[in-house]
Amino acid sequence: MTSQSEFVEVIISVGSNIEKERHFPEAIRLLRGHRNIEVKDVSRTYESEAVGGPTDAPPFFNAVVVARTDLGPEELRNELREIERVLGRVRTSDKNAPRTIDLDVAYYADLVKDFGEWEVPDPQAASAAHIAVPLAEVAPEWVDPRTGQTAFDAKVSLDGDGDLMRPVADI
Repeated sequence: MTSQSEFVEVIISVGSNIEKERHFPEAIRLLRGHRNIEVKDVSRTYESEAVGGPTDAPPFFNAVVVARTDLGPEELRNELREIERVLGRVRTSDKNAPRTIDLDVAYYADLVKDFGEWEVPDPQAASAAHIAVPLAEVAPEWVDPRTGQTAFDAKVSLDGDGDLMRPVADI
């Protein structure tokens, strides 16, 4: 358990493009069953083309989870990494490589902090469609502590990039 004495609201981004029909729902199930993570809402699942990696990379499933936790940000990240490990995620030096599952702390309440190899909020949280579109769906009034912009406004400012996100039927 953490020294954090109260629950904080967090946004967890979820992505998969290897056996995504299996790994994606399993990741959500494991998050729902975690003793220190109380899942409040999950966006629809969206499919989008892989960005920044090989042009032949399989499309991604993406969503965001709105949750509450009593874990500190580093502890939460460690727990997410453990779920990734359970689902067969192998991290490589290529941050755009295909993956069974990707779980990231997109937002940790209103915390703004650089942890060295990662930051809160996720630097892409307000500008990447794979986070902004599903977040605007489930928490449109969420305010990015860096920009002061709501999730809805972030989605609107994507200049068409949000159109690349296609809702997926229930998986």
